[in-house]
Amino acid sequence: MRSRSLLLPILLLILFCDYAYAETKPRKLGIIFRDGRATDGSNFTDGEREIEYAKSDSTVSSQDQMIPVALQLDEDLLNNWASTSWFVSLEQIFVEDMAPVLKGLTYDSLISANKSNNDSKNFSITSEQTIIDQFTQKHPEYKSQIDALSEPSLSGDLNLRMLVVGKSWGVFIPIRERHRLLSFEGGVGGGYTEGHYALNLCDPYIVEGEPTKHGLLGIESHKGICSKKSELFAGRLSHFGAAFLYGIGLYSYIGENFEFNVFKMTGVTNILPAPPETFYPRVSVRFTQQASIVYAF
Repeated sequence: MRSRSLLLPILLLILFCDYAYAETKPRKLGIIFRDGRATDGSNFTDGEREIEYAKSDSTVSSQDQMIPVALQLDEDLLNNWASTSWFVSLEQIFVEDMAPVLKGLTYDSLISANKSNNDSKNFSITSEQTIIDQFTQKHPEYKSQIDALSEPSLSGDLNLRMLVVGKSWGVFIPIRERHRLLSFEGGVGGGYTEGHYALNLCDPYIVEGEPTKHGLLGIESHKGICSKKSELFAGRLSHFGAAFLYGIGLYSYIGENFEFNVFKMTGVTNILPAPPETFYPRVSVRFTQQASIVYAF
């Protein structure tokens, strides 16, 4: 009787081994057609890198459409569940009205505090809730411009292009030869970032109470508005630096001439040398790709 009870687990184990240890097919050189969003994680600092004055917050964040076409390079399999490949990533980072850094508060707590009967209200950020006083102490040349405003806050704008080239390594769960579950990857390389940025004054900075949904997954974020925006400092980036990549994927089908991928989140950080300008952005961005199709050459 006991041998019969063990029969089903043994059969399932044999079936799993047959699926997991079939020869995995590698990804091929091809063109990626993708649908997804870019979520910025950059911040503004100064040459001393001690204080962040404006920062893309996970609650009050900038969501932008990804460039819909990308390039995939050939993959080399290390075994049936691990691989390595070169990667190239060209992305645009457009951020408008980056959130001011708060002093001992979070945007989540402020949004909750401004709810009434489950209705969310727009609210403004007061100067006392930010670190603009520290900014004025470190950079007194801007004091008169800041003191002329009623509720000054710091914000930032980015309009950048980032090219990253490097080598990545990954692991996944193989299901027969053409299906993969739960892929994880990490990589290092070099990147070039080019574009314009600005550190701005707001009077005041306003947060919309009702969230906006983005993409097929309905990811929510609140829009921030830099009211009565005035430019405090503007600069241009044109720098090479080290780059780091990480990625998590849910499911992939690797066909002979095409691939299909469901949900992939990728993060890219380009470590730039501190430029001689007074203020500059530290660039980091996360891409949430709902689905993609790869046409393999």
